[in-house]
Amino acid sequence: MLWLIYAIPAVLIAVTVFFDQKRKKERAYHTTSAFEEMYRCSSAGDKATDKRYSKNF
Repeated sequence: MLWLIYAIPAVLIAVTVFFDQKRKKERAYHTTSAFEEMYRCSSAGDKATDKRYSKNF
């Protein structure tokens, strides 16, 4: 009966750690993909060819 008192919190902790690591991996992927998309869409090369960002001296 004593093993049950220790087993239930251990299982809950293991499940929490598992899903926390899974969520961190997904969040890192989304952050990386969002950063790459931002880099592609608003890079300096794209802005240099746009007339709104260039001035005639």
